[in-house]
Amino acid sequence: MSERKKPLWDLHETPDGYLPVSETAFRRKMLEWEKRDWSAWLGHALTFPFPAIRIDDSYDAFFREDLQEQPFRLDHEMEVTGLLDEDPDYGVLVSVREGAAESDVPLADLEVHSEEDTNYWPVREYVLWFANREGF
Repeated sequence: MSERKKPLWDLHETPDGYLPVSETAFRRKMLEWEKRDWSAWLGHALTFPFPAIRIDDSYDAFFREDLQEQPFRLDHEMEVTGLLDEDPDYGVLVSVREGAAESDVPLADLEVHSEEDTNYWPVREYVLWFANREGF
């Protein structure tokens, strides 16, 4: 997707960090997201299965070489196979598969790399809302 087609609420790298192109558009989108039933919306917006990469993990021992090879770690690609329950601390959980291993991870820890994938923007919206929900 070209820079021009990206939504104004999306974050872009600036000298001051990652900021939206339009703060007004971002705040308007945040208010819309606050009213959203994320589990129901994601159930309609996502198509399963789809590939994703784990970009965040509050429990990851990234610097421990003995754990880096285990499945579902930071920077690992996995297949998202479905939605699970919503956790008060971690948000929407999804079922994932990496090789023969299956588990669940927070959707907020994942990223869909290809903007051409129909799941890219729904996951991106959820991740941005989840990361910024406390400030609004």
